[in-house]
Amino acid sequence: MECGAKLIEDLIENNIEHFYYEDATFLAEAYHNRADNERSLLLLAHCLTHARGYESAYHLLRSVSNPTAGAVLNTAKCRYLFAHCAFMLNRVQEAEHTLRGTSVSDQVQLHPCFAGTITLPYAHSLLARILCETNRVDSARIHWAQAIRLNPLLWTAVRAYCDVGGEKMVELLQPSLDEITEWKSVNGITDILIDSKEKDNIGERGQRLSSRIASGKIKSSSATTKNIFYNF
Repeated sequence: MECGAKLIEDLIENNIEHFYYEDATFLAEAYHNRADNERSLLLLAHCLTHARGYESAYHLLRSVSNPTAGAVLNTAKCRYLFAHCAFMLNRVQEAEHTLRGTSVSDQVQLHPCFAGTITLPYAHSLLARILCETNRVDSARIHWAQAIRLNPLLWTAVRAYCDVGGEKMVELLQPSLDEITEWKSVNGITDILIDSKEKDNIGERGQRLSSRIASGKIKSSSATTKNIFYNF
């Protein structure tokens, strides 16, 4: 990135950080008119959404007159932002189609541009919100579960999944917990603030909690999930 471009982007971000959205938008518009690339378009759209200008951001990303718009929706962040704007404007069908990339409504996969990106769990979570609001709770539960598998710290997805009757939370979180355990082992990290006896107690509590959830004695809930995080 050129020094001049970075300076302008930093100025825009600084305005956003201090809630000077009008100033940020003014700079972003001028910057995009000059740079006219995906990054400048995304930055301008973000400025508009920060100022609750969802309609303006929606039309900016959708407009075919913009030479970058056609290709931009093939990138994860811009496609997600467009879907978010459509959702906020109550254009839920268009938001769903944007996330899926197809009119098929029963597939778990999203548009290919999301694959392998940090945006993927957020896209699953947004689609779950759309499905839930259109009374397709079973499908919503599936996408919230996908979001949790990809990002177990996405707390709004965890809470929403539990609120709609999602179960087997331990199974969803276990792969990520295993990765953390392996990472600790590889890097020689130990919980030095917890003595061995306390570790055994925590392990026993975790096993009992997992068994009780699996047997149905405890229903999966956001409160239970908090305990899983805190006790790990």
